[in-house]
Amino acid sequence: MANAKKTSTEELRKMSAKDRVKLADELNKDLALVRLHLRTGKEKQGHKVSLMKKQIARIKTLNNQVQDEK
Repeated sequence: MANAKKTSTEELRKMSAKDRVKLADELNKDLALVRLHLRTGKEKQGHKVSLMKKQIARIKTLNNQVQDEK
């Protein structure tokens, strides 16, 4: 991933909701950048898009689970 490192689900659970939202925002920005670079030919590793999308989905799922528990 561009700037954000891949964090495990356990690490994400230990984070606060605010930190997870911040990480998801960073990943969304990086995802847009990777997509742009793929289109312009600067990026050759197309698999990064699916990895980033999965990481964002994990974060959103955890945030929804925490929200439902309240």
